[in-house]
Amino acid sequence: MEVLFMFTFAPHARLFSFPVFFDGGCAPFVRDGLASFALTQPQVRAQAQVDDVLLGLAGEDGRVRMVFALVVDAVLPWMDYSAQCRTGERRRVPRNVLDAADAIFPPQGRNPLPSWSGHIAADFARDVEEGKHALTSRRFWYFGQGERIAAWLPDDLQTLLPSAGFRQRANAPLMPRFAAFFNELLTAHGAQECGSYGQPREQPVLEGFDFIMSCSTLSASADGCGAQVEGRVPLDVLRDAERANDAMGEAL
Repeated sequence: MEVLFMFTFAPHARLFSFPVFFDGGCAPFVRDGLASFALTQPQVRAQAQVDDVLLGLAGEDGRVRMVFALVVDAVLPWMDYSAQCRTGERRRVPRNVLDAADAIFPPQGRNPLPSWSGHIAADFARDVEEGKHALTSRRFWYFGQGERIAAWLPDDLQTLLPSAGFRQRANAPLMPRFAAFFNELLTAHGAQECGSYGQPREQPVLEGFDFIMSCSTLSASADGCGAQVEGRVPLDVLRDAERANDAMGEAL
């Protein structure tokens, strides 16, 4: 039976918003009706609490589009999440370099499994030590590249996208307006049921396999990678932009 969900903010909830540079299906990672947010945005993950809302945004052609909205259901220490994924949630452990699963670091190690995230050992500090937590949710809407629902923000909400870092405190006055807009959007598209309504923008493509391997592993020989796939931004460029933004603080 379909369960419809009217979006509301809990009384104590906060709204975190930030840019999504690499939309590869890794953050959030969605499988079996569960969204996990364990990679990127370490400062957000370190302080997020149950019922807080995460809003991933993309700026395109002078407009702002929602990539995902996620209501936090659980906050897990990163290594507890990793251990859990190696017992009852094995489908969240990446099997190869093309797998977007996010439990990339083993419970007792700093070297990640190869995955579509492209994260390497140097990202352990950012992902685990700084981020501290993996967030999970069943109350989420993932729009991805927007091929099914182009979730454009109205002009008065475009300030939710910071030029760098993330926003939280500055978002408080906008929360009622965002809730009203979001419910209108979901109703208009028949998307009140939580779940996935799109595909990631950066996905593995077989015709660009050389491009995938060089960029996803961030190898030193990846200069100019992506030339095999016309019109695609090299993945190492997107991931480096993500790393740089993660180092920024809260935009006030």
